[in-house]
Amino acid sequence: MKILLTNDDGVYAPGIWAVANALSENHEIAIVAPNKNCSGAGCSISLFTPVTINCLNDLPDFNIKYPCYATSGTPADSAILGLETLIGKVDLVISGINNGSNFGDDVVFSGTIGAALQGYVRKIPSIALSIASLTPDNFEIGAKVATLIAEVFESKIYEDISLLNINLPNKKLSEIKGITQANLADRVYSDSINVEDFRTQRFHWVTRTRPDWDEAENTDVWAVRNDFISVTPMTSNLSIEKNPENLSSLLDYLSLHLGIPKK
Repeated sequence: MKILLTNDDGVYAPGIWAVANALSENHEIAIVAPNKNCSGAGCSISLFTPVTINCLNDLPDFNIKYPCYATSGTPADSAILGLETLIGKVDLVISGINNGSNFGDDVVFSGTIGAALQGYVRKIPSIALSIASLTPDNFEIGAKVATLIAEVFESKIYEDISLLNINLPNKKLSEIKGITQANLADRVYSDSINVEDFRTQRFHWVTRTRPDWDEAENTDVWAVRNDFISVTPMTSNLSIEKNPENLSSLLDYLSLHLGIPKK
C-alpha cells in the first residue's frame, strides 16, 4: 500500500517515526508533517500565508530511503501538500502517533484529527492515532496497531472510507484489557486568560482548563482509563439527524421577521 504519514507534534516527534519504521518494511510510505509542534491547530489551513517545504532527504546525515518533508504549515496544510503535490494518490492516511489523547470534544481542536480529515474528505481511509500520555513509555503498541490497520485495508477485510479516531492507553500490551468501539465523551470547557505586560505590549495567553470528563461506559475516555484501546468512527458532517425540539419555533420567528417563507 501507499501510505501518507503526518501528525501535529511535528516531523521530529518520535511517534511518527515509530509508525514509519514499522510500516516501511512492507509498504510504500512518505512523511509530510509540520516542522514544529502544532498541537491544537485543528483543521486550520494557511490561506493567506505561503508555506515552505524542506525535503529532509537532502540533509547529509539523513539516511532514510522513503520521502520525508517538513512544512512550515499546519497539520492540515501538511496533509494537503502531501496529497495534492508532494506524494499524490495514496491508499491510506495515518496521523500520529500523537503524544496525548484525543478524546471527546477535543477532536474539534486536534491537529491530529485535522490532518486525518484531509484524507477523509478526499475519500481516502484515514486514521488518527493517539496515546494517552504526554510522555509515553513507548510507541510499540501504536506502531503495531498502525501496521494491523494497513493490513486490514490492504486485504480488504474492511473497505469503508473511514475516519477512525484511535486512542491507546499508556500501557504494556499485557496490561491492556481489550479493544472497543466507543463514542466521544463530553465535558464543559472554561478556559482562562493569563495577561502579561512586556514593555509597551500586552500579551494574552489562552490556557486550557481540564474539567473532568463524562465517563459513561460507552465513551472513549472510559475505555482508555479502564485500559482498553478505543476506536471511534467519525465523520466530517457536523449536522445532527434529530433536530432540537424548539428549532421549529426559532425558524418561525426568523421567517416572520425576515418576511420569507419557512420550508
